[in-house]
Amino acid sequence: SRVARLPDSTRTMLSATGRLAFACCFAALAFVSIAETNGTSSFPANATNNGSVDCAAGLSEKKKTVEGFVAVVVAVLFFGSNFVPVKKFDTGDGMFFQWVMCTGIWLVALVTQLVLRFHPDNDNNLNRTTSVPFQPEALVGGFLWTTGNLFCVPVIKCIGLGLGMLIWGTLNCVGGWASGRFGILGVKASLPGSEAKNFSGVALCVVGVIMFLFVKSAGKKSKLEEESPGERARLISSKQIQDSNVARLKSHHPPPSPTTRKEDLDDSWVDRMNPKTKKIAGSLMAVAAGLLFGVSFNPVTHLEQSDCHNPQNGLDYAFSHFSGILLTSTFYFLIYCIIKKNKPQVIGQAVLPGLVAGIMWAIAYGAWLIANTNLTQTISYPMVSTLPGLVSALLGIFVFAEIRGAKNLTFFGLACCFIVGGSVLTALSKN
Repeated sequence: SRVARLPDSTRTMLSATGRLAFACCFAALAFVSIAETNGTSSFPANATNNGSVDCAAGLSEKKKTVEGFVAVVVAVLFFGSNFVPVKKFDTGDGMFFQWVMCTGIWLVALVTQLVLRFHPDNDNNLNRTTSVPFQPEALVGGFLWTTGNLFCVPVIKCIGLGLGMLIWGTLNCVGGWASGRFGILGVKASLPGSEAKNFSGVALCVVGVIMFLFVKSAGKKSKLEEESPGERARLISSKQIQDSNVARLKSHHPPPSPTTRKEDLDDSWVDRMNPKTKKIAGSLMAVAAGLLFGVSFNPVTHLEQSDCHNPQNGLDYAFSHFSGILLTSTFYFLIYCIIKKNKPQVIGQAVLPGLVAGIMWAIAYGAWLIANTNLTQTISYPMVSTLPGLVSALLGIFVFAEIRGAKNLTFFGLACCFIVGGSVLTALSKN
């Protein structure tokens, strides 16, 4: 119904851009088909020289693949919506909120560890008490993720959410995919079944992330702008009377000392930068965040690949990995409290939403661990690192009405086409 009310020129533009995006995806599929025709084998990967196929292995591999894609769906839905509970609450400068959120993440890891501890190993009929030890190496992954997450708030303040997410989202997608595909920082290379589909899928996902740069959220009007002209005049008059009273009080009381004023001001170190320095610092921090996000899975993947006696289920490393997240977040929060001279911004109303956001995030991350184990990072990473943005954008359109206007909807449609098309290609490159 909304599309029907748009002007003819706008509908024509939307239709044309939609056809263009689908044409790009179709061209990528055609390129993949030609490449596969020229260079792939028709024999199954597990076929022997006499043509026999190990059916049991095939069924087991199929089950793992299905579980992996189900985990991808769970991760995408929860990553795309985990900040919804926080949307209507003030989170201050983000440090206290991050610590509360990381506490919620660790609570999920604790419950998961207790369940796995007393759940028998169906393959070996063993209790997991001895087969799932605490893995100190997995703590490093939690440190990497938390450090990258710490950069996000100053990045948004320096260069804005759109450009910040573009930089760290692109590097996160490419970095995580490249770690699995080429074998970077301790991870063994995992070759996809189809090189052409995999490379094309990642490229389309990256283009889709870039498209999100042009999607702008509708800002809320101030209360003064929403009032009628008469009410606005009354408010302005009241404001002038207030200002005169404040000025009269100031004449009887001396101004605060420079030390007091410095403590009372809420300006952060970012606000004291000049625009050029702010842009450079924000871009560098966004690059650092993206690279840290992209390699945060490497310690867990290295543990799975380095020793066949190590657990091969990604959830077995969740407690160790999430403990690294909580420990690192607590360490940074203590440093923050010292810098603020024991006067941190503690927002009481952010506690419950922060815990809920952390629980949802932990569920998504646990599902991502399963997807990485069953599909490899080469397949799962491009999908899970880009598709949650579509879920968030859809919520912004249909639930919060943040994304409006023909231009925004056009770029959103293009981003959808590229990311969905890239994700489909990446999924098909499994076999």
